[in-house]
Amino acid sequence: MIKSNRTRPAVTTDFSTQSLSVFTRAVRAITAVPPEPIPESLETLYTLCQGLLSGPGAPQMGQTLYDRIRIEVERRVGEIARRLRAPIEEADEAAAAESWLRRLELEWKRFLDQMVRGRSRARLTPQLMVRSVFLHLDRTFVLHRPSLLSIWDLGLDIFRSSVVEGADLADRIASTILLFIDRERCGFTSPTALTLAAAAC
Repeated sequence: MIKSNRTRPAVTTDFSTQSLSVFTRAVRAITAVPPEPIPESLETLYTLCQGLLSGPGAPQMGQTLYDRIRIEVERRVGEIARRLRAPIEEADEAAAAESWLRRLELEWKRFLDQMVRGRSRARLTPQLMVRSVFLHLDRTFVLHRPSLLSIWDLGLDIFRSSVVEGADLADRIASTILLFIDRERCGFTSPTALTLAAAAC
């Protein structure tokens, strides 16, 4: 359970600007590969978010912070998409396809860990997941605006649109799955678990 400090800083222009910079740095560090250390604790970041969303300008600041998070997650997912577009150095078609599925699974699981799961990271203690840092934003701002997705759903939506449904990557996922289905029908073994994981992304 995250306990906030009793006193919150006054929301001034300087405070807002500095806070947005802190949050931008935090999101980039959490989603870096590998994750980078963050000076602030989870409690500090949570309290900072509370302070930023207090006062008469809270709705506008909430939208600004939400948009900043979306931009950073889009940037992160864009990097994932670029890595998945990189060629696989395998002479055999099936081997190359399996290696690519393993890469897709790795990227998907790592993205989930960074957004919400909070699995142990050697350089992140405690686990500063994006969703945890912005839990207050979800509860006090996003929840009351039906047009906005929660931080968790926002991450999934961006990953789905940029990777799973991205024109070239969607075709590659589909063709790779079909390749292994055809190989199974011909009596060859195939990485069933990887194929099912790719289909479930």
